[in-house]
Amino acid sequence: MNTIKIKRNWLVYNNNLPFIILGFIVFANHISLNFCNDDIRIFNSTESLWNTITYYYQNWSSRIIISVFGFIMCKSNIWLWRICDTAVFVLLAYLLSFLLINKNKRTGNWLVCGLLLLYPFSEMNSAGWVTTTVTYMWPLSFGCLAMVPIKKHLQSNILKWYEYIIYTIALLIASNHEEMAIIIITVYLFFTVYFFYCFKSINIFLVVQLIIALSSLLFILTCPGNFNRLNDEISNWMNEFLMYSNVDKFTAGFMTTSLKYIGTKENTLFIIELLLCIQMFRTNKNALFLIIACIPLVVKFLFGFLIDNTYFEWLRDPNTILPGLTNEAYDFPLLYNEFKPAVFPGLTEGVYDVITPANYLKLNVYLSIVLSIIVIGCILISLFILIENYKHFVFISIVLGVAFLSRIVIGFSPTLYASHQRTFIFFHFSLVALCIYILDTFFMKKQYSKHT
Repeated sequence: MNTIKIKRNWLVYNNNLPFIILGFIVFANHISLNFCNDDIRIFNSTESLWNTITYYYQNWSSRIIISVFGFIMCKSNIWLWRICDTAVFVLLAYLLSFLLINKNKRTGNWLVCGLLLLYPFSEMNSAGWVTTTVTYMWPLSFGCLAMVPIKKHLQSNILKWYEYIIYTIALLIASNHEEMAIIIITVYLFFTVYFFYCFKSINIFLVVQLIIALSSLLFILTCPGNFNRLNDEISNWMNEFLMYSNVDKFTAGFMTTSLKYIGTKENTLFIIELLLCIQMFRTNKNALFLIIACIPLVVKFLFGFLIDNTYFEWLRDPNTILPGLTNEAYDFPLLYNEFKPAVFPGLTEGVYDVITPANYLKLNVYLSIVLSIIVIGCILISLFILIENYKHFVFISIVLGVAFLSRIVIGFSPTLYASHQRTFIFFHFSLVALCIYILDTFFMKKQYSKHT
């Protein structure tokens, strides 16, 4: 009887159980995944690791460290990648919990794992399962690991000797990806300044890590492979690329990023908007504040769920639910079907993502931009109103801004569209981190239990 009670308590009170279940789910999903696309090309290549890395550096990419892992994974049995990638995904969940959950680990871990399961993992298939995950998911996880010493320093914990090695290796891997390098530099720079400003102290290890990340970014910017690759990609993917101005490229990056989250059924931003709206109604009676909090949710509902997706398919085709009814009875949704391409043309036509001499007089291009800016502004204002600690708000705004910009700069690449959805991952998980912060700050009660 005592054994049954012990097992029951372990299931109920074990904070790590969500990660175990997440691991089983992710691994089960990985069983059906095999080499494809670039994975097969690397697998069939007869070149040595050294020759491959040398070629990459000279002609293709600065992601040398990442490429080593990709080469090893593609040359090995597929089961090695299945196990390692599952471990990396679970590690990401654990690190997000460690970095962001402060009140209730038990509930928080379940929520973190649930949010990670909402990620559309199919986006990691565009260049091959192995190649894409190692290039994007792994730097993300190792980047979170590289931020652990910041949290420990905030908690006044002393690092053990081997932790310095682990976190340095993690930072080297993560900062080998240009988007993650920018995010890491931003976070480390913020906290270096924060510790000096608030405590008149400088943590040497954080400074060293910052210098390493800056050096990695310098390596990326000076790598000849990145420049040589650009010419190949222009001819392969976007012949008109050189005709675009910097404003055109910025607009393309901005619109493809904002439309992905505002004009589709993507759920992470929807959860954030819903939580902010609920919290605003719980804590404020000011009508203006309530309207500001509701605007992003209304826009998401109208242009993300109601029009674009099958969540409300019956509104677009009432005969699927109510046979015999005519579309004339549903002029409301049909009107929105006609209106949406004018507001979010990039989702349907794909030709108005940049403002060009051919379309600069069209109002719909600017409506898209204005509506996106309004939604972003309302979210930031809501966060400013609700977050009592202004330092938290400043940090969140900076990190979100940098993560957003790290995706926008993809507009300066001719592979803006050829890269498909994988380049959104860093901004996506910055939104996941914000969602976790909101849940922990506003909706969780402190955990009191002898089992914790």
